[in-house]
Amino acid sequence: MNERPHDAGFSARTPFSLLLGLLSAVLLPLALVLAWVSAVGTRTDTFVDTVSPVVKTASVQQALSATVTNAALGRLALPERLRAVAAVPVREGVTTVLASDQFARVWSAAVTTAHDQFASTMAQPAGSTPEGLVLRVAVPLDRLKARLAGLGITVPQNFAPTVGVPVLSSAQLERLRPAYSFADRFGVWAPFVAVGLGVLAVAVALLRLRATAWLLVGWGIGLALLAAALSLARPLAVDAVVKAVDSSSAPTESVRAVADAAYDAVATGIGQWVLVAGIGVAVALVAVLVTRGVSRRGQQSTY
Repeated sequence: MNERPHDAGFSARTPFSLLLGLLSAVLLPLALVLAWVSAVGTRTDTFVDTVSPVVKTASVQQALSATVTNAALGRLALPERLRAVAAVPVREGVTTVLASDQFARVWSAAVTTAHDQFASTMAQPAGSTPEGLVLRVAVPLDRLKARLAGLGITVPQNFAPTVGVPVLSSAQLERLRPAYSFADRFGVWAPFVAVGLGVLAVAVALLRLRATAWLLVGWGIGLALLAAALSLARPLAVDAVVKAVDSSSAPTESVRAVADAAYDAVATGIGQWVLVAGIGVAVALVAVLVTRGVSRRGQQSTY
């Protein structure tokens, strides 16, 4: 593909090509997010596989430990003297249970139920008022029976206190519904649209190698901005979840820990897609620059 030196300047790209290239560069990072939501966020099994491991993080286990311990002591309904005696073994038992594979399976089942509820809410017609989304987990503590019985404490037959961790408020679900619906229907096609606009921008350009190089630079900048946005938006997103939750329904520490870990899992998933796309853009840009350099040397040798 030869590019003549006298074609350089503004004529290298027509205004139409420039507009298409800018649209492509702006839409590509948004398209990746929509595609990830379509491929992962709208599919329960895939979403659970992505988010469930957050229960293994130290911050989540520490926050849940305090919440579950209080729930367990409340379930026992002990007088103050016995409550103080039972607090230590209950806390130690809860910590052990939360780190077990058994609880990991219980957590995954709870996340599955919550996502099914979320998907059902998103499928409701616009204008309907959704209920807030709460992650409810019944923590099995039967292994504490023998130890508590040794302290003279009677334990209920099915000792599995349920704790609820609010995830999204009713208002937040209502705001998410249009975006979720759009991603579910069209997210898988969004990257093709963004890339197609870029291909069309190159096709109508007068200097196609140069247009391709600038398009790839634009894509790279867009992907870098998306990666930065994922990092910078973390505290804002977590604070939005915490502030929207009724503090009386769950301890703020538990909500913050789960929201922070969940955001990290989602951002990591999207970030992996961004990384793969960025590597592809970088490789393509190097190839274009090398090709352009070879083309220039070939032109100079003919003069």
